[in-house]
Amino acid sequence: MIELHHQLMNGINYVNIGRKYVATSIVDFGRYDNKAISSETFIYVGQGGNPKVSANARVEDQKLKGGNLALKNSTDMGCSVKVICGRQRVNSEKSDKRYTYDGLYTVTKCWEEIAPTGKYVFKFELKRNLGQPKLNHEISVKAN
Repeated sequence: MIELHHQLMNGINYVNIGRKYVATSIVDFGRYDNKAISSETFIYVGQGGNPKVSANARVEDQKLKGGNLALKNSTDMGCSVKVICGRQRVNSEKSDKRYTYDGLYTVTKCWEEIAPTGKYVFKFELKRNLGQPKLNHEISVKAN
């Protein structure tokens, strides 16, 4: 068995390497406004300050700490990140979501912008590493 992601409630898993937090995997649970650009590129929204995560969550600016800092460090260091995506199951399946491993991606950009909530969020552009098998599911591309 291969460990893909061990943080049960966080979308960003990370480890400490040489006094720096570095992301090892991310999960797209569908609770943030992540956006597929193509089957090879998507935009991942950082963690924190999202009212969709919990009824008691406060809407606030995201901070450059924890998983967000780890993804930023992964950008700076060129480290690959495992990506796991949650997708809606079809009617015959037992649970609402199915999680699939989409492969290794490199975080190529990191920036901050104002979300529809009026608060700052971190966004990360991830590009799928070359030489991996094609994805066996379709990613719907949302137009800007």
